[in-house]
Amino acid sequence: MSNFNLYIGQKVNLIKEKNSSGPKYKAEVIGINSNSIDLQLLDFGAKQIKSLSVGEDYIIFFEGSNALYELDVKIKKITNLINKVLVVNPIGNLKKTERRRYMRVQVRKKIKYKLLDQTTYSDAVMINISGSGIKIEVDSLTNFKLEKNIKIDFSDIDSFPILEAEGRILRIKVDQNSRGSRIKYHLGVEFVSLAKQQKEKLINWVQQKKN
Repeated sequence: MSNFNLYIGQKVNLIKEKNSSGPKYKAEVIGINSNSIDLQLLDFGAKQIKSLSVGEDYIIFFEGSNALYELDVKIKKITNLINKVLVVNPIGNLKKTERRRYMRVQVRKKIKYKLLDQTTYSDAVMINISGSGIKIEVDSLTNFKLEKNIKIDFSDIDSFPILEAEGRILRIKVDQNSRGSRIKYHLGVEFVSLAKQQKEKLINWVQQKKN
């Protein structure tokens, strides 16, 4: 059964024509089977649903793990006017419109970290994260050097897709206030140990947070 590179809960954009100035609808994927996709329209008034008609052609735009995609669809059914659900049939092949860098999302969460030769973890704050790396805020630069590897513990974050990861420090920045007194240190860290399945789970988590 094809999933058209979509997943349940994914946010998509629905437009009438490519590069058109016409209306763009936001929707969420709530069902997928072998030849149709169920979409729940978001921020869409009940009266506005009359602007959509069975048999009309639309294009679904959405973000994949490493590219932007589009899929031509035809509206098969408009059902459940209260919840504003469309059933659409794909009428063409999935197209990759643009390759892109890993999406990054701003998320402040408490995490822990340690150097590989240490036994105890220290507290830090995650500033942002993508499928390829993370920016963290720490109180001290003791023993930190560029290109040095650290281990990051995510177990304090509810429903986070990975428990821990090893990363290499690529950037070190001192965050200062207007008077020049030191506040925090920011580390840019590249992941070096994520398995493919872990990376895909992390990318999906970032996409959902971004949406």
